[in-house]
Amino acid sequence: MSLILLAFFPILAVSTHILNVVLQSGFSANLKSYGQSAGYAEQALNAIRVVQAFGQEQVEISNYGKYLGRA
Repeated sequence: MSLILLAFFPILAVSTHILNVVLQSGFSANLKSYGQSAGYAEQALNAIRVVQAFGQEQVEISNYGKYLGRA
């Protein structure tokens, strides 16, 4: 029984490492997407007078949704 467990330990260690790398890359991509959408929202909020003056609310909402959709 010990030999069987020792034989599967390297397989378990490698699969755990691969899973960790995949999850970490997905998390960083998701975090980057949220950062882009937050930056876009902050930019639109800082220029709210210009957005409202030219009636571009729907354009800004769709752009924010596009960036947030990536996440």
